[in-house]
Amino acid sequence: MKVNLDDIIVSKLIRTMVDCMVDSTDTIEIPLPNVSQKVLLKVLEFTKHYKENPMKQLMKPLPSDDLSQVVDVWYVEFISGLEEDMLYEVISASNYMDIEPIQELGCARIASLIRGKEPNEIRKILGINAE
Repeated sequence: MKVNLDDIIVSKLIRTMVDCMVDSTDTIEIPLPNVSQKVLLKVLEFTKHYKENPMKQLMKPLPSDDLSQVVDVWYVEFISGLEEDMLYEVISASNYMDIEPIQELGCARIASLIRGKEPNEIRKILGINAE
């Protein structure tokens, strides 16, 4: 998959790999074996927006489970619109690619989901079997 470097340079992994390239060609191939194309497209959606409209630093701890109190509406809609599996995959990809803003936003989403819940409810939300 070809992407514009400017759209993904927020990734510390990508930035480091590009900085280490000796050859200055127009096309650089960077393998991302731990990131599926579907997930990479979501990450790119985030990074393209982030490049033009940086997300402000998240308050910690979160003041409430309403993310709109701490980030702009676009970010709330982006992260809330991800299905559970995709949410975890995007967080995992952002961890692998070292994209801190997505990690923080994804973890804030999970924190907002489990805030104030009983342990059994948290296990259910996180898909943890209590045996």
